[in-house]
Amino acid sequence: MFTIAVDFDGTIAYHDWGKTPQFVPGALETLTLWNQQPNIQLVLNTMRSGKYLEEAIWFLETHGIKFVGYNQNPTQQKWTSSPKVYANLYIDDASLGCPVTKPDIFTPGGRPYVDWAKVDQLVSEMVLFVEPIHQD
Repeated sequence: MFTIAVDFDGTIAYHDWGKTPQFVPGALETLTLWNQQPNIQLVLNTMRSGKYLEEAIWFLETHGIKFVGYNQNPTQQKWTSSPKVYANLYIDDASLGCPVTKPDIFTPGGRPYVDWAKVDQLVSEMVLFVEPIHQD
C-alpha cells in the first residue's frame, strides 16, 4: 500500500481562509483518480482542527474524495506511538520541492498553490501503477 499524505490549504483548496473552500486546478481530478487506485490510500495532513477540520472533511466528502485518516494514519498505531503522520509521500504547498504555481491577481487568497499536473506526473513516475491524468 502506497500512502500519500496531502495538505488542505494551498494544496487541495486555495488559501482563502474563512471562505467556502474551492479546489485548486487539478486537485479534484487527481485525488479522484488516486481514490480509484487499489494500492493508494490518502491521509489528510493539515493544520486545521476543530470546526475548520470538520469543514475540510465535509468539503472533501461532498465531492467524493475519501481519506483513510484525518491528521493521523490509522495503520501506524500498530507499530508506533509517534504523532507524526506516516506516509510514503507528502504533498504540501509549503514543502521544499513541491511544484507550485505563481498566482495571478484573480487567484483566491493570492498565494501560490500546488501544481497538480506536475505532482501527478511525479507521483506517476514514483508509483508504476498510477497513470498520469494530465498529459502535455
